[in-house]
This record gives sequence, C-alpha cells and structure tokens, in this order.
Amino acid sequence: MNKKKEPPMPDKASAAITYTAAGSTVILGMTANEFAALGGLAIAGLAFVTNAVITWWYKREHLKIARARAQLEDDSDE
Repeated sequence: MNKKKEPPMPDKASAAITYTAAGSTVILGMTANEFAALGGLAIAGLAFVTNAVITWWYKREHLKIARARAQLEDDSDE
C-alpha cells in the first residue's frame, strides 16, 4: 500500500507564467554587449533586405525605360 503520489499537472496559466518568467530572465540577463550585438544583427539584416528591394526596383525601372527606348528606335526605323 505504498502508492506514489503523482505531481499535479500544471494548468495553462502556470505554464504561461513559467515560460514568461524564463523568457524575461533570458532577455534581462543579457549584457549591454549582447544587446548591441543583437541590435546590430537586426539592423544589418534590415539593411540587406532594403538594399535588395531597392536594387530590384531600380533594375526593373531601368528595364522598362530600355524597352521603351528600343521600341521607339524600332518604330522610327520603319
């Protein structure tokens, strides 16, 4: 008759509180250098995406102008 008692199942609220506390501990436990490194990484990624989009847009516009110019030259040759 030596039955083991099972630990109680955590409910959703206590699980959410546990995960929130763990996440805030990780974030608040970071040093200033680690914050700066993450910020720099985020800015570098944003700059890369912005540069790619701007380059794509300008190349697309240049292609439109080149096609229009070529069409004008073809029309004037006839």
